[in-house]
Amino acid sequence: MKADSDYTGRALRALQELGFQLIIGAPREKATAFEDFVDLVAYISTDPDNPDGVRIYSMTIQEALQLDQDAA
Repeated sequence: MKADSDYTGRALRALQELGFQLIIGAPREKATAFEDFVDLVAYISTDPDNPDGVRIYSMTIQEALQLDQDAA
């Protein structure tokens, strides 16, 4: 089932109100769907030429959204 950003927002709000700490796995381009519910993100990328070359970048949601805007 595909969820639109309104449905996603309602679901995330309900989980937070129940006291859950949210850990969300999603593609970078979907960050706007949950930006109101997340303070920090970790981008995980791999190097196709080096499968052992996994990198993790920690940043705020605002920094992550700015990267998306800069890439567009």
